[in-house]
Amino acid sequence: MRQQGATLAAGRAGPRAAGRLAAAGGLALVVAVALYAVGRTHTPDFTMGLLGRHGLAAGRLKAQLATAMLGLGLVQLTLAL
Repeated sequence: MRQQGATLAAGRAGPRAAGRLAAAGGLALVVAVALYAVGRTHTPDFTMGLLGRHGLAAGRLKAQLATAMLGLGLVQLTLAL
């Protein structure tokens, strides 16, 4: 009896999973369209700085921060194992 109930439950999960997948796809489409719209209308301001740095120095700082975050992520992954 238990096996039959599990089979019925698994059979009912199909349409529900399809609906969730469709909702996730729809949300991804909305996000993509919103990013496209913002990208088309946004005018970049190259005078803005990052922590007091401008131009190439800001790019270098972002690269260093990203490298530090990657290293911390790898440490976290290693500690989780």
